[in-house]
Order: sequence, then C-alpha cells, then structure tokens
Amino acid sequence: MSLLVDVGVSYDSNLDDVERITLDVARDVMKDVPGGIPEFKPLLRYKNFGESSIDLTVILRVADYAQQFPVRHEFMKQLFKRYGQEGIEIPYPIRTVYFKEQ
Repeated sequence: MSLLVDVGVSYDSNLDDVERITLDVARDVMKDVPGGIPEFKPLLRYKNFGESSIDLTVILRVADYAQQFPVRHEFMKQLFKRYGQEGIEIPYPIRTVYFKEQ
C-alpha cells in the first residue's frame, strides 16, 4: 500500500537539499520501521507554491493498512528532527493585513 505524507517547507529552503534530506530519512524509515517495505525507493514530488510554504508529497510503501500509522509516525518524527538539524524550516501560516488609511 502506498502512503502519502504531505510536508511544507519555507520559501527560503534549498529545494535540492530538501529533496536529498527528505529521501534519506524516508529510506531509513523504510528499512528500520516494521511494516515499511525496505526495497521500495521512496519518492518526493513538489506540488504547490502554497500561501506559507512550498508543498511536497513524500510517497512511502507499507506492507498493509495498519502499518501506515507507525510508519507515518516515525517518518514525521525523524523528518522534523533532521530538518531542525539541517536548518530547514517548516513554516507557520502567516497572514499580513494592510489597513487603508481614510
């Protein structure tokens, strides 16, 4: 079963680094977490220029429906940690409001 995980990174990010680091983490999770398919080569596809981030989807593969939960859990934890180490920001939504003077 394919498992899709959506992620958003800052517009200041180097997208080549984001891709390399994200896929490194995904490969490690596929090998180390029970239920992941170690021979599957994870994929990353950029999908949107979002309001606060450049959005991407990471595609993983799991043995069955129930395994998606621990694999997603561990992937998100490891990715968050690695992004922090590498200085890749997962931005908060920001909205700037301008008031017209009368």
